Amino acid sequence: DAIEVRQAVAAERRAVRDIIVRRIEVDMAKGMLRSDTRPEMLADLALVLTQGMSVLARDGANRASLLAVAEAATAGWSVYEA
Repeated sequence: DAIEVRQAVAAERRAVRDIIVRRIEVDMAKGMLRSDTRPEMLADLALVLTQGMSVLARDGANRASLLAVAEAATAGWSVYEA
């Protein structure tokens, strides 16, 4: 049933997000990210970026294009460095 599939996929995405949030929290505790970093927001940003890049890749974007997108998307992340 399509609803069950959508629910299962959504559950997997939530599980991945939780893993990313925990990793960000570990990096914050180690001083690798600033203490005012918002783990949930940063995890959502990472997920949006990777999912969007996946779509671009499926549509034929080449490696150089994908790297340029990643570089542009993460250019402001230095504000999170300790």
